Amino acid sequence: MRHDLRVPGRRQDERKRMVGGIFCGVCLCLTAGVASALNWLPDLINSAGSVLKDSVEGAGLL
Repeated sequence: MRHDLRVPGRRQDERKRMVGGIFCGVCLCLTAGVASALNWLPDLINSAGSVLKDSVEGAGLL
């Protein structure tokens, strides 16, 4: 089946499809970038929890 871009509305549909593909690609890359940028967060939370646990155990509360 041949796609003819001279048909009215066909070029508009192609543009919408291209814009949608670009938007999805940008969203996926942005999500991966944010996840990579927050890579340090779990280590910080674990170390803060460890310090809190050690302080509570040192005070004799547990």
